Formats: sequence, C-alpha cells, structure tokens
Amino acid sequence: SSSNSAVEENKERRVLQEEFCASGFIMDIFCIDRGNLLDRPSIVSLSAQGPSEHTLHCLVDIGVCIRSGYEMLKEKSNGNGFDRLLKFDDSGNTMVLEEARKAGSSRLGCSTCGTDGAQRKGFFATAIGVLED
Repeated sequence: SSSNSAVEENKERRVLQEEFCASGFIMDIFCIDRGNLLDRPSIVSLSAQGPSEHTLHCLVDIGVCIRSGYEMLKEKSNGNGFDRLLKFDDSGNTMVLEEARKAGSSRLGCSTCGTDGAQRKGFFATAIGVLED
C-alpha cells in the first residue's frame, strides 16, 4: 500500500512539472496589485487597454515595480480585460527584465533599456518553462 502511494506521488509530480508554452502581456505585480498603472493612474491595470498601455519604463526602470516581480496575463474569455495567468520565479523575472530592456529604448523613455529597441509600451512575450505550485 505504501509503494502504491509513492507511485501516485511520482505520477503527480511528473504532471506538475510538465513543460508549458504561453504567450501574453507581462506586467509587474506592483501595478497589478495597486489596481491602476503607476505611470498612467487613469488606466485600470487589468482593463482591456491596461496591459497594452503599460510602459516599459514602468516595467523595468522603477525599483518597486522590478522588486515586485512579474506575471503573465491572459485575456478574459469575454474579451473584457485580463486575468493573471502565471507568476514568474526569480530566473523568469530576470529573463523578463533582460528581454524587455532589449525591446525598449532609452530614446523612448526607458532609461535602463538599450538603444536598439522600438517598443515604448505593452510588453508581450512567449514563455516556455515548467509550471510549479
């Protein structure tokens, strides 16, 4: 009986660690939790236009936003805004920071971005990884 429960536990662990691939807008947890965008307070964070109006400056320049970590969002099935899809771990947060800084530009208001990017707002990405609890 005890070996049977170990088999079930291994099967469950395998299911929990399956690879996934998802695409969506990325937003910092600080802006999600506050309910409106830090640099555009008139816009509700998870509204239909919130993620596309969220600036890279806010995403990767503002200390409190960076420290809060990042989440991927998915559009609600009714098209009326966004829901939280997944939260990145530390290595995922680092990748988001690096990729967003490449996509943005210091010429477009993102002070920690390079100069090659052409994006000012609405960071959308595809993540491939392993889902954990």
